[in-house]
Amino acid sequence: IRHAGSGSLSWSLHETSPWLTASAATGVAPSDVTLTFDVGNVTQAGEQVAWLDIDSNDPAGVRRVAIVLRFTCAADCTGRD
Repeated sequence: IRHAGSGSLSWSLHETSPWLTASAATGVAPSDVTLTFDVGNVTQAGEQVAWLDIDSNDPAGVRRVAIVLRFTCAADCTGRD
């Protein structure tokens, strides 16, 4: 997360899906955030969409980013835990 303006930018993240986790929930820019996908929480093959809401002290307000996971498995997905 980067800040092109002046001053300090504090931020917080909220994930909307059980298969998406961010490495940090809050911070101050500049910051690196790693997203982790837990395919054990994906209920079916296909395209899954989660939202990452980024709130900050920026007057523009909350930014919403779509995270798309395309999940495929062999045949009928047998053998999955």
